[in-house]
Amino acid sequence: MIDEYDEESRGDAVAPRFPGARACGTPRGMMRVPLSSPAAVTSLAWHPDSAAFVLGLADGGVAHWSVDARQERDRLAAHAAPVTAVALAGDGKHLATGGADGQVCVWDLRPVVDGLLSRATCVATHRLARAVRALAWSPAGRLLAAADERGAVLGLDVADLAVPRFSQAHPAADCEQLLWQDEHALWGGGHGLVLLWADDLALDRRVIATDGRVLALAYSREERCMLVALATGVVHDNPDERERVFADAGERVQCWASACARVHTLMACGTREGAVRVYLHERGDAAARECGSFSAHRGPVTALACAPSGFGLLSVGDDGEASLWLQGEAAW
Repeated sequence: MIDEYDEESRGDAVAPRFPGARACGTPRGMMRVPLSSPAAVTSLAWHPDSAAFVLGLADGGVAHWSVDARQERDRLAAHAAPVTAVALAGDGKHLATGGADGQVCVWDLRPVVDGLLSRATCVATHRLARAVRALAWSPAGRLLAAADERGAVLGLDVADLAVPRFSQAHPAADCEQLLWQDEHALWGGGHGLVLLWADDLALDRRVIATDGRVLALAYSREERCMLVALATGVVHDNPDERERVFADAGERVQCWASACARVHTLMACGTREGAVRVYLHERGDAAARECGSFSAHRGPVTALACAPSGFGLLSVGDDGEASLWLQGEAAW
């Protein structure tokens, strides 16, 4: 089933528009595609070209969806335990998956043809002590970082996936979120923010205090700033400059997500009541502006992912149901 967007309000080709919500929950100018799945959706990640995405599932599978086809193309049997994290490399060559049993798998996507994800080849497996909480690829897709629910961190290099590039059993802060600022610096966020790794340099791992739990991290290379999104509903521009508020939802939220596109940054937060609020920052503006909100799920929104293009969203509710939200066909 597809909820069609309104023909009178199509997306802008430069920056998306997210007008107010209709009573039915689908915002005017957007298309909602319910993502049917026999297993609950636990995690999600976009392909770097925004034409496809993957969903981690509670039955251990990973579903590959096509945006154009609006349907699942194939499924990969990735783990014996529920999949808890997924991440696609920026060059599109590798997929990383993490499981509730602590297993981290790296998959070579080059054998994949016509979206048949089951043809992917597992090229490396490693094990963390607890369930995998976060996965993140460096911008060039050369380095992978994984963190478990206790904050242990593992780093891998695609040049030699057999031996970890680095590992930290007890970092200075929990690592619910991971962010590669570039190919040389890895940040972790949870109850604070910490520089975890920087080209094997000795670090004091000083924890930068935050005003709340870190729900998302992003780095805009065009504007050279880091975005730190908090459970308080506030997004700060650069970790050491907390007086600079980039966005403010005005209430506590369940999750944040962002995508730094060429001319704008798309951000979204999910609330306990099932609403999604969308913010847009155009390059050069002092702060992001709220451009719409809508009812996405019956219960709390547990996960969001913004398309790298800045023209689409994925959302998951606490019932495991997921939806794709598109900002008009012209944007794709």
